[in-house]
Amino acid sequence: MARVRAGELSEALLHLTSHMDVMILEGNRVIEVKNRGVDKGRAVKRWLEKYDWDFIFCAGDDWTDEYMFEVMPEHAYSIKVGGGFSRAKYHVRSWREIREILHEIVRKEVRYENA
Repeated sequence: MARVRAGELSEALLHLTSHMDVMILEGNRVIEVKNRGVDKGRAVKRWLEKYDWDFIFCAGDDWTDEYMFEVMPEHAYSIKVGGGFSRAKYHVRSWREIREILHEIVRKEVRYENA
């Protein structure tokens, strides 16, 4: 039922935005409305260029996240959640594994600060 509703929503959005310079993208449980020429990769690239980051962690479960993975520097931790081809360096099976990784990072950081 949700897929049918998502399709209906996409069709309605296509109709409503036909005169605008936007794209409608259907992803994994998401419908993305964005300006043409703008994607997660371009947004991430702007942030990456803005500062000299010590640590970069990037995770995603959708094909639209591939734009992000593509612009990640070599030292970044990019993680694809779920199966399928990806430009991410690492793969995990589910969001639960991402949560475990984040908890471990926080535990190590707290230990480091208290040392």
